[in-house]
Amino acid sequence: MLDCTSSLVFFDYMKRFRTQYLRAVFLGEALTSAIPTVLILAQGVAGETICIQKINSTLLEPSYTQPRFSVKIFMFCIAGIIIASLIAFILLRWTSIVRLADAAEKNVREKAISNRNVAVEENLPMVNVIKSRTSSKSIQHMPRRLFFLFLILNTVNSTISFGCLPSLSTYALLPFGQKAFYYWSVLLPIAYPLALLLSIYWKHVSNHVIVLQSIFNWLLATFIFIIARQSPCPWLADTIQGALMIITVWFIMSLTSGFLRITIGNRIKSEWEDDKGMFYYGGTVQLGLLLGTIPIYILINVFGVFIDRKPCRAYCFS
Repeated sequence: MLDCTSSLVFFDYMKRFRTQYLRAVFLGEALTSAIPTVLILAQGVAGETICIQKINSTLLEPSYTQPRFSVKIFMFCIAGIIIASLIAFILLRWTSIVRLADAAEKNVREKAISNRNVAVEENLPMVNVIKSRTSSKSIQHMPRRLFFLFLILNTVNSTISFGCLPSLSTYALLPFGQKAFYYWSVLLPIAYPLALLLSIYWKHVSNHVIVLQSIFNWLLATFIFIIARQSPCPWLADTIQGALMIITVWFIMSLTSGFLRITIGNRIKSEWEDDKGMFYYGGTVQLGLLLGTIPIYILINVFGVFIDRKPCRAYCFS
C-alpha cells in the first residue's frame, strides 16, 4: 500500500514548492531503482546460469553462484533508503530549511497580494482598473483540454511502462540468453536519470512533440509485446544481434517514457493554475498501474498467453 500510494502522496505534496524542485522528486524516483541495482551488482549475483548434468541422467539442471552478502543485508540497505527518506521529510516539514532555501511556492502570498490590489483598485479610476485586469489576463495558463490530454497520455504511458512491461521482461529477454536479461537489469535503471538530465537541457517541449514521442513510445512497446508473445522462440532468439536489439529497444522506450513523464509533470506544475493538478498527475500513475497489471496478470496466469523459457533447456529447433 505504501509503495502504491507513494506517487500520489509525493506529487501532491510537491504543490507546496517551486516548479524547479519537482525534478528532485524525479531524481529520487530514479535513485530508488539505481541504488538497488548497484547493491545487486555489489552482491555479485551472476549474469549467467551454469547448467550441470544430473547424476545418472542426461538432463541438465541450473546452478547459481552464491552472493557476496545475504538477502538480510540487502534488505537492511533498502531499509536505510527508507529511513533516509523519512529524515528528509522531517527536515522539510519541521525545520526552516524550506524558508532558508526560499523553496516554497508563492501561491498563498500572491493571492494575498492580489486581494490587496483588488481592494486598492476599487478606489482607483475605472481606466486603471481596466488596465490592471487586462494585464493580468495576459498570463498564459494551460487550457483544460490540454490538461486532460496530458493526464490521458500519462495514464497510457504509466499503463505500459509500470503496469504491463515489467511483467513481460522475462518473456521478452530470456529467449536471448541469461546475459541479455542481466545487462537489461543493469542498464534499465540508467534510463530514468538520463531522461532527467535530458529534461534539464530540453526544458521547452511543444505539445506536438509530446504527442509524437508518446506515439513513438507506444510503437516500441508494441514491438516488445510481440517479442514477448513469440516466447520462447522469437525473432533472432539465442543470438547476440537479438539481445542487442531487445535491450536497445527497451532502453530507448524507457528513456522516452521517463522523459515524457518528467516533461508532463513539469508542464502541469508550472502551467496548471489549480492546486490539485499534481494530485491528479500522481493519480494517473496509479491508475496506469491498475489498468496495466490486472489485464497482464489475467493473460499470463489465467489464459497462458505468454510462455516463459526455462533455463538449461533446448528450444527453437530448426
